[in-house]
Amino acid sequence: AWKQAIAEASLISSNSPLYSEARRNINNWQANIEREEDQPFLDQAITLAGTRNYSEAIRAAEKIRPGRALYQQAQEKVALWRLEIQADNYLREAYDLADVGTPEALVKAINVAQQVSSATSAYSQTQQIINGWANQILDLAYTKASYSLEEAIAIAQMIPSGTISFSEAQSQIKNWQERLRPPVIERELPLREINLDKPRSRKLNQFEER
Repeated sequence: AWKQAIAEASLISSNSPLYSEARRNINNWQANIEREEDQPFLDQAITLAGTRNYSEAIRAAEKIRPGRALYQQAQEKVALWRLEIQADNYLREAYDLADVGTPEALVKAINVAQQVSSATSAYSQTQQIINGWANQILDLAYTKASYSLEEAIAIAQMIPSGTISFSEAQSQIKNWQERLRPPVIERELPLREINLDKPRSRKLNQFEER
């Protein structure tokens, strides 16, 4: 019916006072046709994304061509699904780095994981993982403090700001730095100088006179 209506409205001449209204209706009807034709592609894409099959979801959504009524909506979905794929890649890389277990490796893992976009479904879980790795670094610093405060401080200083362990690490760093400071030795007051020109006592002077 929309196609038939478009065909009939297209017969209205540009000189007709109904021409502008006809064009608006034609555009609306054409958009309705495009939605009906492309909605199955978008529905399929959304279903695939729901199972985290983002690559196939993107392929389904990209069947909707530029200029079509649902194209912009489909592209917004595609952009989000690309971020989800990117987030999965970041997390895999971060886990591989964290497996080494050293403070330096954990810091690298955190730096990679922090690139996960807040728009993704993995973001909340990623923040928990980051905080877990930061806490591991702090545990390593506490272990090192039993025999080297300098190394413990260096490890604690690696903990990135924004993690739940950062505040505790900064407090502990100050504590360890205080313990490393040498004790303050009070300076002895100098003895008062004795003036030998003055008589030592009145009694001594009287004795000497005798």
